[in-house]
Amino acid sequence: MKPLLFLFVLIFGLLPSGLMAAQEPILRMDLEETETIPGQSVLLRLTVLVPTWMAKPPVYPSFEVPNVMVRIPQKGSFATSETIDGETWSGISRSYRIYPMTAGTFDIPEREIELNYAEPGSPDPTRVVLKTEPLRIKGVVPAGAEGLLPFIAAEDLTLDETLEGEIENLAPGDAFTRSLTTTVKGVAPMVLPPLIEPKPQPGLSSYGAQPVLTETENRGVLSGKRQERVTYVAENGGRYQIPEVRLEWFNLSTHKVEIATLDGFELAVRGDLPAAPRQETNWRAVSFWAVFASLVVVAMVLLFRFGRPAILAMRTRQRAAWVASREYAFQQARAAIHARDLDATMRWIALWQNRSSAGPGQLTMTDIRDSLTALGADLYGRDRHPPKGQRWDTLLKLLEKARNEARSAAKDGVKCNTLPPLNPGAPA
Repeated sequence: MKPLLFLFVLIFGLLPSGLMAAQEPILRMDLEETETIPGQSVLLRLTVLVPTWMAKPPVYPSFEVPNVMVRIPQKGSFATSETIDGETWSGISRSYRIYPMTAGTFDIPEREIELNYAEPGSPDPTRVVLKTEPLRIKGVVPAGAEGLLPFIAAEDLTLDETLEGEIENLAPGDAFTRSLTTTVKGVAPMVLPPLIEPKPQPGLSSYGAQPVLTETENRGVLSGKRQERVTYVAENGGRYQIPEVRLEWFNLSTHKVEIATLDGFELAVRGDLPAAPRQETNWRAVSFWAVFASLVVVAMVLLFRFGRPAILAMRTRQRAAWVASREYAFQQARAAIHARDLDATMRWIALWQNRSSAGPGQLTMTDIRDSLTALGADLYGRDRHPPKGQRWDTLLKLLEKARNEARSAAKDGVKCNTLPPLNPGAPA
């Protein structure tokens, strides 16, 4: 009986660990290529499989690093299943399009994917964290396009111009508007540079409007437009030159550098240029200002020579104190909210709360945490979608309210995390 009992314990003691090892969740990564032209994408596909079903949608990471843009294509996530060792495993496959925006090598470190799934034989969901493999992607400029600055690679690029207002027979005080639309296919419009920046000329003023970017996507191919407007106002008579527009770009279809241009033109404004008033030289004033300028130069040299180290040290201390202040953390949190960056927002709000000498009201902090939870649900929940602007505005108002409460508490001498008295029954 003892040998049989030992054999029974050995078999059934080892069997669950073997099954558990065979039923660990599976993460598969498929990167179609590691090199691409700047502005073009490589496709990364992640597939997560579990032996049963998922209690919650996976929490995916962000793969963005400086100078790398990441987009999830339309219908980039879908449910999948696979037969493994005769058993049906369920899972989710998600695709990412990774765009290196400049030439160079970009390293994306390992990221974490959080899973919640029903473990076989257990009534409660199991949480597990999987780690992706580090990625290295290169942006390579094609031969012949090394001199392009900025580098733009697209399937098509066109320039269109419209003029609003009369440009013939202008008189001082008249105005017209020049509008330029740059249309690209095969690249995000954010790579397009400004082409008609206002350049003041004596007698001709120019005023630029904020450019408008429009982006579209079709099966992973980005396209879009950049619209610019400059209004010119004639102030004096004369002849003025409106410069041409010129943009070099690399054609992905022909693999050649092409040039898109719009001709400039000349304006003729009626009237003569006003004659500059003639003034006599005041040599006494010239002498006075020459002596004064010499004294200022000497003082600046002495100040730079003897006071520069102390000034630099003082500025360093002031900068360090500002960066370590709670107001700096609040400003960074507010900037992260305006940028719609949830991860940065959570970090800076937590740092601001830790730096506050007097804590904000608990109700307000609870509302802030609820607001952050709602934003996270919009971004990463089952029905993920970009959060409405109202959610971000509500979070900003709650944060400003919490800061006001913290300031009021600090004025009243209330300390954060104050311990209760050692003898609660004794008089204060």
